[in-house]
Amino acid sequence: MRHRANVNTRGDPKELRPITIAAIGGDYGSMKQLMKSPQIKFDERVGMNTALHLTNFDKVPEITEIESAKDRAILDHPGFMGRTPLIEAASMGSPLATRWLIGAGADKQKVCYAGMTPLHYASWRGEPEIIEILIQNGANLEAVDLQERTPLFLAVEGGHGHAVKLLVQAGAKLEKIGKRREMIVKSRAEWLGDISL
Repeated sequence: MRHRANVNTRGDPKELRPITIAAIGGDYGSMKQLMKSPQIKFDERVGMNTALHLTNFDKVPEITEIESAKDRAILDHPGFMGRTPLIEAASMGSPLATRWLIGAGADKQKVCYAGMTPLHYASWRGEPEIIEILIQNGANLEAVDLQERTPLFLAVEGGHGHAVKLLVQAGAKLEKIGKRREMIVKSRAEWLGDISL
């Protein structure tokens, strides 16, 4: 960095930027150094995951302390399958990344190519802490994906009782999923325990 190296060099437009390569390799020391550079850019090609998609925030919490990263990050970039960094964080169950991305201004309602929001992914994976963070920050409980599934349906379908309870307590309703699916959810809810749907 001190020698005026170009921190964004790509030998070929199809190649990744150094920060993305560092994220892929888990080289968080290099990432921290690169993030400190005011010239750093994230990959911006649709369908390609950026460093924000690939970073395990729990292993490198210092990245969240680099304020300028928020201004330079492409927070809602559609990476692989249209997933945003927030969707990846919700899916991986990373509370630190989820809070940082929301605080930086990431769109909580942005959907992937399957029409799933971060709350869909957290519910599908049974990530109660992420579900709570998303609900506290105004995530849509009744969002419907391309298969007409709500986060509540995915939580029940996955057998995630604690996630189901959180969603129901927050006001999630079954009406959006249709009668046939409602019957499936109610029958599965019985074996999940004391959940009044």
